[in-house]
Amino acid sequence: MAPNQNLTDTLITFTPLAMSVIFAMLLIFIKQKKSTSDILLNVFIVLLAIIQFEFFLVNSGEKTIALRLLILFTPAFQSLPIIKYLYIKSLSSLEPLTKKSWLHFIPSGLSMIVLLVINIFFNSFIENDAYWSLLIILIIGGTLILNLIYIPKSIIIYKKHKEDSGDLFSYKEGVDLKWMRLSIIGYILFFLSIAFIEVVDFTGDEFFLPLVYSMYLFYFIVNGLKQKPISEVLNISTEASGFTMKDYTFDQNDVEIKDSSDESDKYKTSSLQDEEKISEIAKTLTDYLETTEAYFNSRLNLMDVSKQLGINYKYISQAINIHFNKNFIRLISEYRVEEAKKMIADPDQKNITIEAIGELCGFQSKSTFYSAFKKITGKTPNQFKESL
Repeated sequence: MAPNQNLTDTLITFTPLAMSVIFAMLLIFIKQKKSTSDILLNVFIVLLAIIQFEFFLVNSGEKTIALRLLILFTPAFQSLPIIKYLYIKSLSSLEPLTKKSWLHFIPSGLSMIVLLVINIFFNSFIENDAYWSLLIILIIGGTLILNLIYIPKSIIIYKKHKEDSGDLFSYKEGVDLKWMRLSIIGYILFFLSIAFIEVVDFTGDEFFLPLVYSMYLFYFIVNGLKQKPISEVLNISTEASGFTMKDYTFDQNDVEIKDSSDESDKYKTSSLQDEEKISEIAKTLTDYLETTEAYFNSRLNLMDVSKQLGINYKYISQAINIHFNKNFIRLISEYRVEEAKKMIADPDQKNITIEAIGELCGFQSKSTFYSAFKKITGKTPNQFKESL
């Protein structure tokens, strides 16, 4: 092979490794105050860098060194789905990760210990075929099992957040984690592409895999840097999560809400069971919204309302779900759409564009405004205007 070709191949395999290192360094220095999700994101990138370094050594002909570094490569490869799961959980959960989260790394930790013991005390075993069989089991079998466990868990966490976000926010922008769904799909496709290349003996893998990896890494990092944990967006503090307010006694353990399509099952463990109190909270909320017109605030969330009313946000959410039979985003969207209808029908507002009306009424984007208007009225804003 020509020297120029060797240089090109080396640069192609080195590029994703360099990207991983650069992005990891940027994450370290860009954010002074790092959340748990920031740390997990950085760990994820470091693991990818270790994996890319292993590929780089193999493609560069340094297979002896690559073999020794399997001690790091194997647990790094196995930890990817675990880190991704914990990252999504840290972004979407209102509660911080506990020390029990470290238990998820027991399998990859054991793999590292086994390989380390073999390399230190049974060095001659490395030349044995049984060692390679063990590596295949640990790298391929172990990684496959962990992916089959943690990818579905990540999807479940994402879907739960997607459902819960409508109970917490009056908007979707920046909190629906839609990009995370695409990153999960990209992660799955990345591993499928590796499996496909190995099965069919694809000759262009030296170029294809680095390209796919670089695209995935860039997308993941750009969105990860912009994303704040949901608890941070809501500005939830320890004091705010366990207080007692008004006549509604609250205990954190009593109000652990379970997922269920049946509202009676969903709130059966809630200490708020009195229908009169639920109606009272609903009325208090209605009075507050109609008096203050808080729905004009495009960043309004349930925690804001909770602080203003002095009622725990879980009780308000429960009242909205049961009394109004809808979630928070739907309730606020209905108020905004009603205001938008008034403005569209007002002759004095005829010079204001439809998009501007949506923004004035609290919607953050044209697409969100049109979607909510259509869903609530059955017409688009333009169709509504033409029907007047």
